[in-house]
Amino acid sequence: MGIAYSSDPGQVRDLIKAVLERADVAKNREPQVGIDSFGDSGINFAIRFWVPTDQFHQLRMQVNNQLFDALNIAGIEIPYPQREVRVLGDALPAA
Repeated sequence: MGIAYSSDPGQVRDLIKAVLERADVAKNREPQVGIDSFGDSGINFAIRFWVPTDQFHQLRMQVNNQLFDALNIAGIEIPYPQREVRVLGDALPAA
C-alpha cells in the first residue's frame, strides 16, 4: 500500500495496526507492518496478517476496504504515478 511522501509513516503504521486489531484476523500471530520500499510516487508499506485459508479473499478485501476508509478519514493521500516532462533546448520561435 502506498502513501504520499508528505505523510507521517508512524501515523500510517499505527493506523494500519489499529485497523488490523479491529479486523477478524488471527490474533495468535502478530501482524507485520512496515515500510517495504520507497517508490517513485510514494512510500510503500507491506502489510502481512494471518487468516483462515478458506476466508483469505473475503477478509483481505474487508481489511483493504477498512484501510482505505481509515486513510481517507485521516486525510492521508494515496498517490498515483506522475511524471514531470521538461523540454530542453532553445525556446520555440515566436509565432
